[in-house]
Amino acid sequence: MSNYLSSVKEILTQQEIIAVKELKNRQQQKTELEYKLDLNFFSVTDGRAKHILCWEGERLKGYMAISCFDPSGNEVEITVIMEPITEIFEKMYQTLLSYIYTQETKLILFITDKKDHFLKECITASGAIQTFSEYSMTLDRDKFQPIDTGIVLERALKDEAVTIAGIEETEPAKEVIPLDPDDLKKTKVYRKDGQIIACIRVEKAEDDYGIYGFVVREGHRGQGLGRKVLSQVTQEIIKEQPEKIYLEVDTDNKPANHLYRSLGFVETCQFDYYERSVGRD
Repeated sequence: MSNYLSSVKEILTQQEIIAVKELKNRQQQKTELEYKLDLNFFSVTDGRAKHILCWEGERLKGYMAISCFDPSGNEVEITVIMEPITEIFEKMYQTLLSYIYTQETKLILFITDKKDHFLKECITASGAIQTFSEYSMTLDRDKFQPIDTGIVLERALKDEAVTIAGIEETEPAKEVIPLDPDDLKKTKVYRKDGQIIACIRVEKAEDDYGIYGFVVREGHRGQGLGRKVLSQVTQEIIKEQPEKIYLEVDTDNKPANHLYRSLGFVETCQFDYYERSVGRD
């Protein structure tokens, strides 16, 4: 009989957060793997973050972060941190499915370090298929050369939530869902003649700063504006004396990869995304 107990929680206690961080640190020391887990995730209390904890007695053996930030509510992203024991994954996976079936979720996206071969086997055994990959990149301060950009980035306004969401859409959508209010507060924009030309979001987690939602409006790309916007926001972050500045980019996005590397961002790992449609097995 299994000694593992697994359950879903919306809010973690401080002791549980410490246990997750200790598990993460243990596994990183053993394997040198990276995990896509923003430390701000533990402080999300509006229902968009869920947690699966798998215990053996008083020792945490596995953790799943369930990110429900898709505005449509159709998909969730899953980050898994666990000791390499198949039974632990299976226990958490069954708990995940039981939870998913109570929601309107249609798609599960597992995110894993490319080097995590054990987790890859567990995920593919569940029927998930790899669909795309991202590089996680960190700024190398010695390679970053600040420039006088000549541009001013301003805070996004409340009535610009739909406009910014539309700019961030990679494909035409019948209905544009407004940018989440919390994300809007962290978003800066570059305006020209009263129109938003570019937007970029900065999130702080302890002493680390992440760059997200960086988009230049179609029709204004290829003119060097993206370089100016990213350089400007990077210079502003550096003034805060961060421990780390990071971003993520699709491995197939060659223009963005070239831009980030030319500004001093270096690849630290590759996250692979595995997609599984949700249906009652």
